[in-house]
Amino acid sequence: MEEVNCDNMWNEIYQHGLDTITRFFDKGILTLSIIFGVFLSQIGYPKQIIMFIVALTIIDIISKHVSIVIVNYGSLSFKNYFIAWKKKILKSRQLKNGICVKTIMYSAILYIAHQLGIINEIMFGKEISYILYNSIALVEISSILENFIAMGNKSLVPILEFIKNKYKQILGLSKDNK
Repeated sequence: MEEVNCDNMWNEIYQHGLDTITRFFDKGILTLSIIFGVFLSQIGYPKQIIMFIVALTIIDIISKHVSIVIVNYGSLSFKNYFIAWKKKILKSRQLKNGICVKTIMYSAILYIAHQLGIINEIMFGKEISYILYNSIALVEISSILENFIAMGNKSLVPILEFIKNKYKQILGLSKDNK
């Protein structure tokens, strides 16, 4: 394993942080906050289910990175995590693509679920809304479990299989809808 200069590493992280903050403020926080506020209100933001799905998504992203580091280096440490970024095992493009795809897909589903839940004229709207929310939660929980299994927690395999089978039953994809 190659040796990493910790002073240089901290300086590089600090400089990256300053550059990111500077760019963020230069791009116009007011415009972003207005867009973000409208977006959040359209997906029904203050609902607890939205917070739960966001938390699951963040846990999924973190656990994915941790599993990649553990699979490649055997253990998780800040040093191994930094080396994985330096060697391009962890890539910002992967992170960006994952977050963008989830944001776009989940935003559409959350918008539809919220609208189904608040428009009274739609028959079974609340029930369909709950199914959509639960589907996103099951997908994220399955992904988190897959990440933990990749880290070596093989005891979670039966739980993952159970969740996947129930998800298939809910969607009517399994042959034995018991």
